[in-house]
Parts: sequence; C-alpha cells; structure tokens
Amino acid sequence: MSASSPLPRRPRSARKASLAAATGLALAALLTPPATAQPTAAQPATTQPAAGHAAGARAVGVQAEPLTPGKPYYLLASSKENRGVTFEPYADRDYALLTNTANTNGTAVVFEKQDDGYVIRSTRSNWSGHHVWCATGSGIRLDKEGGCATHWQLFPTYAGYLLKAATGDAYLSNPAGRGKQWLRTVSSALPGSRELTAFKPIAAE
Repeated sequence: MSASSPLPRRPRSARKASLAAATGLALAALLTPPATAQPTAAQPATTQPAAGHAAGARAVGVQAEPLTPGKPYYLLASSKENRGVTFEPYADRDYALLTNTANTNGTAVVFEKQDDGYVIRSTRSNWSGHHVWCATGSGIRLDKEGGCATHWQLFPTYAGYLLKAATGDAYLSNPAGRGKQWLRTVSSALPGSRELTAFKPIAAE
C-alpha cells in the first residue's frame, strides 16, 4: 500500500480499546474554546475574501461563517494549518484531500440541502460529471451525478465545523502528522493515525 494513496491503514489492535474514549476527547477539544477569547462557528465572518478569490490564493486569519446552500465555499481545515480541501486522481478516480501547503484555499465546493443533511459537490474534477462527495472505505471519492452521494451534517465548534455522515457515526478525518492528507470518515479517533478535521467555510465569491 502506497503512503500516498487514499486507502486507509488498519489501526493496531492495541489501540482498539481506547478508540471511543479518544473520540470523546477529540470532540471535547474541538467543542471547548481555549482560555483566550475565540469566535464561535455560529458568528458571522468578520473577514471576507475578496470577490473572485482564486483557488490556491492565501487565506489567513479568517473566521468561520454560516453556510448558504448552493453557494460555493472553500473548506479550510483549521485543525490542520488552514489547508483547503481539493482533489487528486488515484486509481482512475478523484479523491478528496487537503492541499499540500498551509493557508491555501484549494478547490471550492457547494453544499446542497437534501433531507437529513447536505450533499457536497466539488466545483471541479478530472472526470466530467464526477463531482459529488461519496464516503467509501478508500476515502472520499468524487462520484458521478445520480450515483453515490453521502449526506453530511455539520456541527459548529469555536474552530469551524465538523462534518459527519448523516447515516451511521462517522466523522471526516485527516491523517495525523505529515504526508498526503487524504480525507476519509472514521467512527472513532485513531490516536497517532487519524484526527477529526475541523473546517472553516470561506465564501468563494
């Protein structure tokens, strides 16, 4: 298995007993603001990106803002150096990951309200018609219209939003440490392996 692939690594058996507790601690850390004053995710942004903000442009010091369905947003991982969400090809499909550089926007996505959550659609892809986020065991695949479409729920924190699959108990996560930051869902935190991803949605236009 390549270190640069979106395919998940199996957690060590010794870690399994502490997964639920670790997830609780990770959620508590994101939901509890630090001692210094911090904005909450429910507050509107005080810093707005300029109109026509290009993908990959610098975006530093911005706050989380409410989402408007149908409007494009950059998703910056406030828990991972403000790296934006983007995509790269792997095994003839596009998969979502964080940018390789800190404080970059990545690729804009659109949230579409559906039933118990949102469908997330990338504004660009390498395969025509394949834009919809689909949570699989291999990662977050960009699927075709009318195919797999995971419904996502958003949980505001002082740092931004956690994204959780509406079905089941799985949160969007990124690898701990360095290397390619392929995104995938986990039902429990994996200490030293994967961490829950908190996002700041920044209006793309």
